[in-house]
Amino acid sequence: MRFVAVGPNAAEGSTVLMIFMVAGQGPATTVPWMVGGDHDGFVRTKHGWRLVSRRWVELFTRVDAISRT
Repeated sequence: MRFVAVGPNAAEGSTVLMIFMVAGQGPATTVPWMVGGDHDGFVRTKHGWRLVSRRWVELFTRVDAISRT
């Protein structure tokens, strides 16, 4: 996780995620099924910091692993 102030009452955060899955009875793998990141926006209110936006950015997906449909 990484957080950066973009003003006195605003911040942006990012988190990189690696997702691993095993389909069926086959052996597990060390290759991730998907890699991506959340890009978040925060604002400071009188009640503390609040999440105001989230955007997922997909960086890599194994197309051979599982159909997502």
